[in-house]
Amino acid sequence: FRRVLFRSWFVSSADSRVTITGLRGTFPVDLTVDRIELADKEGTWLTLEQARLHWSPTALLKRRLDVATLAAVRVAVVRPPLPSGASGQGSGGGLGLPPVDVQVGELNVGDLHLGPAIGGVDSHWQLKGGGLLARNIVDSRLSLDLVRNDQPDGRGAVEIRFDPGQRQVIADVSFEEGKENGVAAALLGRPDLSLQWLLSLVFAPFALNRILYSGSKCGCVTA
Repeated sequence: FRRVLFRSWFVSSADSRVTITGLRGTFPVDLTVDRIELADKEGTWLTLEQARLHWSPTALLKRRLDVATLAAVRVAVVRPPLPSGASGQGSGGGLGLPPVDVQVGELNVGDLHLGPAIGGVDSHWQLKGGGLLARNIVDSRLSLDLVRNDQPDGRGAVEIRFDPGQRQVIADVSFEEGKENGVAAALLGRPDLSLQWLLSLVFAPFALNRILYSGSKCGCVTA
């Protein structure tokens, strides 16, 4: 392993450009970068600042991508990227599992900035979580927590796990927002609404990859 320091590096194509500034750390185990920008023909659509990747390359020998920490001080997504000129060509159809198990021990974003083109309103969130996407599906799990930084009453949580006895994927989602500049309310076209809801979904991945039923759902909407 060795210490690395790259002031600036970029790669581009006809449709996109990736710029990395201030790459340093212990290669390849523990890397930090000052700034990463993803751009298309209309300009930058995604920015990461003060990002860190701490992972174990040797775990790949066991067919496992083991990421201890994936973090960033700030991530800004101002809009969706433009469609690639090569989109729609050579698609195989369906969702395939990765050739390795992918585990993220700690996912942490101090300021996740979503532009109006993404969430209906301009919003800032703190994101924490972690999970495992396993090749056998059975061991897969995901946990995410969102707390809105620019509003006192915005929060959400996602828990996804597998029930081996019933051979089902269970997803529990909760979300709560106040009346001012709510993301969910804006996406519904009713920015005056206050929303609070819980949703539990049950999937059967071994039965035609479709939702069989909604286990439980409750919600509260006030104007």
